[in-house]
Amino acid sequence: MNETPDEDLARAAGDGNLVAFEALMKRYSGPLLLFCSHLLRDTVAAEDAVQEAFLRVFVHLRRYDPSRRFSSWIYSIAHNLCRDALRVRDRETPAGGLESAASAPAGDSLQDYLGRLPAKHRAILFQKYRLGLNATEIAERLGLSAADVRTSLHRVLKVLRRSLVR
Repeated sequence: MNETPDEDLARAAGDGNLVAFEALMKRYSGPLLLFCSHLLRDTVAAEDAVQEAFLRVFVHLRRYDPSRRFSSWIYSIAHNLCRDALRVRDRETPAGGLESAASAPAGDSLQDYLGRLPAKHRAILFQKYRLGLNATEIAERLGLSAADVRTSLHRVLKVLRRSLVR
């Protein structure tokens, strides 16, 4: 089965083709929901972020640059929305950061540990190990440098190893 490339669908949707936009929504709804759920750790907030991401894509499709991968563009939008939602949440309940995630009680599960990581680190881990992306692809999606992605990944894994040895 030959799937229409995302960039072609985005171009068509930008020209007003609602069927093309619906195809993009079907293609990305599930993966974006999984991504946002992983970052926000709240299903309702993740659903809101995905809905807002599609709304922003729809409104700004004419500004989409087809020389960039569509997947990078939409994940970047979703990531920014999740980051904004976490900022609001953090004002209400301040979080500790990478080192506080490592100082968890010994009986905590890996999932508990990952839940305490800053959103940036969760996003990097998710895209590296769940989506199988390399540092350059992750950097493009998150608006970071590839070096920053590699450094963050190294630090998170180092802290995780240290906390598992305790």
